[in-house]
Amino acid sequence: MANSRLKPKLSAIQSLNFAKVSAYFAEDVSKAILGFIPNGLNLIYDFVLKSLPVVGKYFAHPWAEQVLKLCFGITLGRGLADDIAYHIFRPSGFAIGLFLGAMLQKKIAYHGQIGKLLFRLSGQTVGGALLILIVFTIGVRWIANIHLETKVYLLVTLIGALIGLMAKGVLILAINSVNAANVAVIRNNAKRAKELNGKLKLAAKQKAKSLILMQAQDIIQQMNGPQSQQFLESFFEQAFDNIAISTFQKIDRHFNYLTDRACHGDLKALNRMQDLGLHLTTAENKNALDNMVERIFNTRAILKLKDDVDTIYDRWQYAYLRNETVNQEYKGSHFPE
Repeated sequence: MANSRLKPKLSAIQSLNFAKVSAYFAEDVSKAILGFIPNGLNLIYDFVLKSLPVVGKYFAHPWAEQVLKLCFGITLGRGLADDIAYHIFRPSGFAIGLFLGAMLQKKIAYHGQIGKLLFRLSGQTVGGALLILIVFTIGVRWIANIHLETKVYLLVTLIGALIGLMAKGVLILAINSVNAANVAVIRNNAKRAKELNGKLKLAAKQKAKSLILMQAQDIIQQMNGPQSQQFLESFFEQAFDNIAISTFQKIDRHFNYLTDRACHGDLKALNRMQDLGLHLTTAENKNALDNMVERIFNTRAILKLKDDVDTIYDRWQYAYLRNETVNQEYKGSHFPE
């Protein structure tokens, strides 16, 4: 019983949603068609007249723009297209959609694709038609004084509109080709950056390791005397990872940042990584990578490293000596002489 009651409600909701989408579709398409010429003129005004070298600033002035768009019929044409689409075609689309939704019982989605396409095409189409019409009028009628019929002007206007559409198509193809090439370049740069990331991290950590060992050995001998030399090998084998973790994290963060910037199109970051990674065995790039690693070991970082090493060594030495004492007692108790 519950399912049978829910079915009419669901079908009604589905029909209503279908009707709303149909109403929006009718409004969007009708507004784009009715406002095709005003939209084209508006795009021509915004992207052509305002961009002129000397007089463009006058066309961009607010009061001049309002007056000229009103005189050219742009404001009235677009407003009229919006009102007709909203008050006439939208209710008609809703009624048709409500009827079709009850019959089809399907879900549809529309996001204004047709309206956006017609709006983008309107500028080149209207611009091509006006340009050809003006050139034809000046070049044929005024110069040769030939009386032409309205059909000829309509044909010329249609030819101009087609030329404008062809120009728009060529422009779209060119843009798509450039975008495809840019995407390929970005992917290759990202792949190259990720490859360099691992190599540079490994090389930088190897260079940092010698500096860490030098600073660690210096502070241990300074605080514990020359007799600590005998424990250094065992200490570094067991505790080096804890000593170097902070420095290695800095190296990882630095190269991860450069890699992230390079993957997002920053050519300077990629060039920086390539300069560091190009022929890592050469002296010049060695110095460049050495300089970067040495900048990580600034005065503050060295002081923190020495403090950490001193603390870790004290704990390690205490645990080490305690284990040695326990082992000796264990051996003495079980294996007396």
